[in-house]
Amino acid sequence: MQTAIFPSHEAHPAKELFEAGIPVTINSDDPTFFGTTLAHEYAHVHSLGVPDDGILEMIENGFRYAFLPREEIEWYLDGLKQAWDERYLQRRDLRLF
Repeated sequence: MQTAIFPSHEAHPAKELFEAGIPVTINSDDPTFFGTTLAHEYAHVHSLGVPDDGILEMIENGFRYAFLPREEIEWYLDGLKQAWDERYLQRRDLRLF
């Protein structure tokens, strides 16, 4: 998002690429240089209309397509799924009251 290839965050095609079934990952290769964080980048993508479960899939893709041994990828994905379920479901339940 920060490379200025697109004139604004709103013009970035992340949502369209995701909806087309193209695996999307969000990264912050140089947060100090670009003045952003990974959390801010995900917030920008969310503001484009990518739903929560789409954000989760993008986070999972970051592990799926990492240059790591398969066992390590699965370990991270399992931990992510557990943490997401605990935090997301708890947050969703709190909204009901």
